[in-house]
Amino acid sequence: MTIPLFQLMDDVRVQLHGYPAVLTGSSVALRTYGLKPSPITDLDVFTYTGEALMAAAAVLLQSPAFTLDERNRALHWRWMRYGLKGWHTQSLKLSHVSGHEVNLVFKTLGNRPTASALQVIETFDYGFLAQGYDLSLETGQLTDLRTAFFPGQDLNQLPLLPLRGQSWVKGLFMEHQGLKALSRYTRYAGYGFDMELVRQQLMQGYIQAAAFYQTSADVDKQRLGLIYETTATLLRQNDLAQLEAAGKAVPKKDQLEELLDTLQDLL
Repeated sequence: MTIPLFQLMDDVRVQLHGYPAVLTGSSVALRTYGLKPSPITDLDVFTYTGEALMAAAAVLLQSPAFTLDERNRALHWRWMRYGLKGWHTQSLKLSHVSGHEVNLVFKTLGNRPTASALQVIETFDYGFLAQGYDLSLETGQLTDLRTAFFPGQDLNQLPLLPLRGQSWVKGLFMEHQGLKALSRYTRYAGYGFDMELVRQQLMQGYIQAAAFYQTSADVDKQRLGLIYETTATLLRQNDLAQLEAAGKAVPKKDQLEELLDTLQDLL
């Protein structure tokens, strides 16, 4: 069964119309910017409560076109039996017969639910993602927050969203964010988004974090600092093929030495 991703997007908007949720993320951004959706196979629906996530799942699963794989079926049963626990992010993935997937997500920030389209979008990283279909609105129209976050700026070339960007450029990010940011950057660059302002901010943040970690007495922290320094150099050189290779090399925490060797070999 072949259904284009954007058609599925419109179908889901109809099915979940009126629900406290926003359909947002990469697929919506690709549509807004007129980019081909071929790299993206899923839709992201962020609900404003845990209860809304379960209700949205019940609605979509009424259609034989949607199913749950074994892992998500077990997760769904556990939530029905014991309720949603207090994790930062709860997500359930529904498979569609077209091969696409719908991710139902409920996020909290500071132990509070992200209870509006604005609060959900504020947690994202890239400025071009600042848009979504607020399904709770009567019209369900696109809520575009790009001009609110970046008044007067060229919407085709946006930096990180303020919440992420202000901390990133100071080198203030978690280790898992620092290790994963490069692969995420190259993925969106491959989709066709203009990532130049993001590249500059990432580079600045890696330089700041590298300077901090290299003064640590802990050997792993020193190694992490060298990884960030090397990553900043790769971003400065701006060779997408090299950046993609570096992003794919991201290891588990106990493999930092191997990652450093790999990155340095790319220079």
